Amino acid sequence: MKKILLTLFVFFVFSQAASADQKFSFPKQKNWVSDGAQVLSAKLEQKLTQDAKQHEKNTGNQFVIVTINSLNNVRLEDYSKALANEWKIGRAGENDGVLLLVSVKDRKIRIEVGRGLKNTLTNAISQRIIDEEIVPELKNGNFEQGIINGHRSIIEALGGRYEEMAWLDYLWLLLIFPFFWLGRLFGFDDFSGGGGVFDGDGASGDF
Repeated sequence: MKKILLTLFVFFVFSQAASADQKFSFPKQKNWVSDGAQVLSAKLEQKLTQDAKQHEKNTGNQFVIVTINSLNNVRLEDYSKALANEWKIGRAGENDGVLLLVSVKDRKIRIEVGRGLKNTLTNAISQRIIDEEIVPELKNGNFEQGIINGHRSIIEALGGRYEEMAWLDYLWLLLIFPFFWLGRLFGFDDFSGGGGVFDGDGASGDF
């Protein structure tokens, strides 16, 4: 009887571990902007990518946006933390990565903050950005504007200058649109995580 119980216990432990490993389905293509839910235009995707790359060049901080269709019944905070760690967003040792995650069908949003930035992009600031900058637009179906607001606010918060910026500042993206396809053609947009670690800091919201 003891052997049977031990066998069942071992089977249960390994089955739970296996299910834990398999419950996350991450986007296959890694990039500074991974629009799996297809809510962003190609021009805007390129603009946000260029801004994130420039911010990373200037500061070392790695900021990634991911949109997905559904969490598939996985808890938002578990998914975003696992994704950020899987992609190793941010530099090893510095742990200076940030993930902005939007799940469209679940109507949920999360800002996941690496442990090295939690005193700069605090949970309170992250929550304010979600509540005041992003959610009002997403509730109205304005996904592009909501993500623009979040992207801009997060970068400004990381630089200690969180303030408002108008949509007009993004009009110049029309000028760089041709370079989007050149970058994809010649591989200029290759993304690689630097080994950052996430402990679950950040904020979440519904829209």
